[in-house]
Amino acid sequence: MFRREFEEAISLLPELPAATDFYLTIDLDRRIFQPHWTMPLRLQSITAPISTLACRTVAEFHPHHLSLALSQIFASLTLPKLQQVLLGCSVYPQLVLEWPHTQFLASCDRSNLGRCLKTLCIAEALEHLEVGDVPGNAGESNDSGLVLIADSFLCAMTWVPAQDCLVPRLSYFTCVSRLVFTHGLVVDFVTSRLARLPDSPILFHVCIHPLPESDACLNSAVHTRLWELAVGNKQFVYQSGEECIQIQ
Repeated sequence: MFRREFEEAISLLPELPAATDFYLTIDLDRRIFQPHWTMPLRLQSITAPISTLACRTVAEFHPHHLSLALSQIFASLTLPKLQQVLLGCSVYPQLVLEWPHTQFLASCDRSNLGRCLKTLCIAEALEHLEVGDVPGNAGESNDSGLVLIADSFLCAMTWVPAQDCLVPRLSYFTCVSRLVFTHGLVVDFVTSRLARLPDSPILFHVCIHPLPESDACLNSAVHTRLWELAVGNKQFVYQSGEECIQIQ
């Protein structure tokens, strides 16, 4: 029953009008689906004009079951007008998504998502994140749509006990930025992540680069503080511009 409903739902995509938001609920309850279970879906190659693809699991699941389902979805889909990808689960962060990187990136390439994708939200085991602002003229406000690395982004990336944060398993962060955020928030972000590392083998690496040909630079006091954190912590690497600061 699950497979037939799943295939029917995906098969509807080409019939949807442009700019449709498509929400898919996936129930892979581990009390029903045993660990050895596989789900070979009969999905054709599909091109659809939807603007939002949202997949959410309900109940507890075996992570590899969800990875299998998502891999088959992304392997079949080409979405040339996609603006949002939202992947989540009802029991996050107790369970996280094992999302299929190879199939997802192949779908991004086929769909040319570098041209149209604006929002990527994945509550899962992502560890490596590289993001960049869009170049713009000096003096433009944060509301111009050109700024990703803003105060709201840094606050969402900052870990606070008993609260969710973006990319909870982050170990490598690089940004190419217009540096229009409140610079002290970078210190809050870094120190919050380092507070989680004492019992972990993770090496936390942060790279902050201004946009090329930009006169902006990171606040000197903030740069000094990040340098001090790197000198005092063997699990932290800080890079700004061409500098890389790490104690071996």
